[in-house]
Amino acid sequence: MKKTALIFILAFTTLLEAQELKQVPMINVSGEGKIKVVPDQALVSISLETKGTNAADVKKENDIKMDAVLKYIKKANIAKEDFQTQRVSLNPNYDYEKRNTII
Repeated sequence: MKKTALIFILAFTTLLEAQELKQVPMINVSGEGKIKVVPDQALVSISLETKGTNAADVKKENDIKMDAVLKYIKKANIAKEDFQTQRVSLNPNYDYEKRNTII
């Protein structure tokens, strides 16, 4: 019985030492940083929509509105390179249920 207990203790001790040898050294690092600054840019998007029955009249009315917006921007002393226009779209209004153009 003493021999069995001794063999059991030696085997158990050997297994514990083998597990300790397999451990890899490790370093854990964590951190946090915050930066507070005053914003120096703003992005503003403006859309104009004009509806009507005659495409030429609608385009002319839309151009007048856009010209007023651009004059306001220039009056606010915003540099020309700091604003831009993107596109003009002209589309008919279509009623899909009645399958015709709305006038």
